[in-house]
Amino acid sequence: MIVYFLRHGIARAAARGEHDSERPLTDEGRAQLRKVANLTRVKPDEVVTSPYRRAIESADTVLAELNMGPDRWLSAALEPGSTPQKLWDEIQTFRADSLLVVSHEPLLSSAISWFLGSTREMIQMSQATLVAIEFQTRAPQGILRWMLPWDRL
Repeated sequence: MIVYFLRHGIARAAARGEHDSERPLTDEGRAQLRKVANLTRVKPDEVVTSPYRRAIESADTVLAELNMGPDRWLSAALEPGSTPQKLWDEIQTFRADSLLVVSHEPLLSSAISWFLGSTREMIQMSQATLVAIEFQTRAPQGILRWMLPWDRL
């Protein structure tokens, strides 16, 4: 299974009284995601996203750019405060050959490091960064295939 990990695009700052989970993407955030989608042209079999608005909008932007249907799953295991183990458990519920996971920091950096066999954080995911990891078994031990950091394009 190939799992594509995507950090959401740039979101606007929270308005007064607004919960962090309700922050929408900015126009710049959407533009970042369209560019990443066009550079990679990955076509995942399944998509799962955090229930936070900016993650949902990020998934929808990528799916639209790839001319894919709007079908996606929402999972609390992808919220910012989740754990790598919970994220892995969620990944295991999918039987697809490829999966797009749209989530947040600090979860993504810690989970990806863990999936690559490190007990310490090895990378930092900037906004709209996409990472591909191949899992050859049903264990949380993968091989980094590539990383496309938006801020390096």
